[in-house]
Amino acid sequence: ETNGWGMTSTNVLRTEDGGTTWLDVTPAGVTDLGFNAVGYFYDPSHGWLAISNPMDPAESGQLYRTSDGGASWTESTLPPSMGGRFSFVDPTNGFFMADLGAGAGSNWVGIYSTTDSGATWTPEYVPEPGMPEGEGALPGSGQKSGMTFLDTNRGWVTGNIPMDNYLYLYNSTNGGSTWNEQS
Repeated sequence: ETNGWGMTSTNVLRTEDGGTTWLDVTPAGVTDLGFNAVGYFYDPSHGWLAISNPMDPAESGQLYRTSDGGASWTESTLPPSMGGRFSFVDPTNGFFMADLGAGAGSNWVGIYSTTDSGATWTPEYVPEPGMPEGEGALPGSGQKSGMTFLDTNRGWVTGNIPMDNYLYLYNSTNGGSTWNEQS
């Protein structure tokens, strides 16, 4: 009820009094989060801030992580992306769904995992955008709208195709390496 996080286009903010006051806990040296910045806040102490490279999304971006409520941040490299989403199952184990690009009603994503709070990332599922999809693949068509993992093995990705009532749900039981459509 009293702890919370927030983001503006330039700052990461934190409250400890239910939103009455907000502390600026932006990582030192970060002056602009940009449109593709992604924040994920697990609890009052642990948070991650991903800033993609706006000039070249094929290049790695920067990842900032904190374990002390934003008092200090550690910087590491983010997998190449144009943005994405995080899902952490605990402060150490997590996943990043990297936006690899979109076009003509399609949206390709890669799934990366970490076992060290985001210091390093392991590619679990990284398709070649535009290539045919094989068994165990996420669809290239439509927009991916969410990702969540229950534990280090079981996860889900949601999406939609721009048609009335056409939503999809895919699940993985092997840490994001392969995906199966779920009705």
